[in-house]
This record gives sequence, structure tokens and C-alpha cells, in this order.
Amino acid sequence: MRVLVTGGTGFIGSHSVRELQGAGHEVTLLARTPGKVAPLMEKMGVDPAGLDVVPGDITDADSVAAAVGGCDAGVHAAAVVGT
Repeated sequence: MRVLVTGGTGFIGSHSVRELQGAGHEVTLLARTPGKVAPLMEKMGVDPAGLDVVPGDITDADSVAAAVGGCDAGVHAAAVVGT
């Protein structure tokens, strides 16, 4: 199963990615900062080469549409945080 994860570089999202990949699922990440993905995933014990990283932001409908294409399920772990 291909699963889209938003917020994959955050705490909940990154742990979800690790568990999904470990269970044999294909994972697509919608990542606002794609450069963060590989270093974080390597620390988490996740093979970043096995991830499909789509640059984008949850506030941009076009990038969300691009990321969700071909996915069977989704884990929404992203948030818009203001301080």
C-alpha cells in the first residue's frame, strides 16, 4: 500500500514513516523542506532512498494534490503553527 504522510519531518510523522516503511508500505512524504528528510530519516533508521518526497506545503492545494496522487491512504501529521 502507498501511504502519504504529511508532517513527516515532525515527531509523530517521522515515527509514522518509520513504522509504515518497516511494515512494508511504500511511503510518500509531502515535505515543505525536502532537505530535512534524508538526515532525519537516517537518524530514525529509515532508508530515505525508499521514500518518495514531494516538495510542498499543506496550505497549497496543488502540492497536496501532487502528493496524494497514487496513494491508497494518508497519515496527516502536519500542522500550521503560529507563535
